[in-house]
Amino acid sequence: MFGRKTVEPPITPPVSSWGIPGLNTTEATVYAALVVTLVTIRWSSTFASRTGTRTLDVAALNRVVATKEILWAYLNAGILEPLLTIAGSEDISEKQLIVNCLQLAGLIFWIYLIFDAFDTSDVQQAFVYRKLKKSAADVQPWLTISPLRLKRADVRADLSGTMTRDMALWFVLSGIFAAWAGVVSHREVLHSYAVVGLWVVLHHQSRRATAWGAGYLHTLFSPSATLMPMEYCLLLTDAEKIEDLEALTEWRAFVAEETGVHLDIRA
Repeated sequence: MFGRKTVEPPITPPVSSWGIPGLNTTEATVYAALVVTLVTIRWSSTFASRTGTRTLDVAALNRVVATKEILWAYLNAGILEPLLTIAGSEDISEKQLIVNCLQLAGLIFWIYLIFDAFDTSDVQQAFVYRKLKKSAADVQPWLTISPLRLKRADVRADLSGTMTRDMALWFVLSGIFAAWAGVVSHREVLHSYAVVGLWVVLHHQSRRATAWGAGYLHTLFSPSATLMPMEYCLLLTDAEKIEDLEALTEWRAFVAEETGVHLDIRA
């Protein structure tokens, strides 16, 4: 009718928790519980004993290296997509920006973790300098080598895993949670699904090769505790480095002195 005023329906603001649109209070609480659970699992794994005799299956270790190469190739191929999405000319929503930042951070942390765990140069350097320290006549005044007890403390801290390295997994799990919470689509976090799937395979292969301490569930959610021992084992797959029984015995003794782990090698 003429003269009747049309009343506009009130605009309902989007549901938001912690400044993330699309995430309601219940979902934010569930996410907080997930983070607390991960931190608790990570913290409890630090009490596991990582010394003593540990079995090393060389054939399984070869499969670990092959699986790592697949994950490494995927990480290098996938890191550009979230970066291009963030910096691209197309407009993206705030929630898409946050999730892509989580995926980018996860991929970066994964690249760092994989490189650190499978790079044996630092371990070989420690081996060389430890031999020099034992030969007092060869040590020069300008050469300072850290006492073994200090070095061993640092090594065992790394072998127990670090939260910084484990953030690689937690970042991608956060992206997957965002998809299940409806913040973004599952397609938008495809990289997170792929990385977690490849990690599950790599974790299982790594546990079959060798396990230094914590249980299966602990190491599943703590990639650094699973992978960091590999740098002490990978040299055993190099026939040029381990050319005879004497060299093998010497390396095994070094690993025991450095980490407190005595390897029971099965080749």
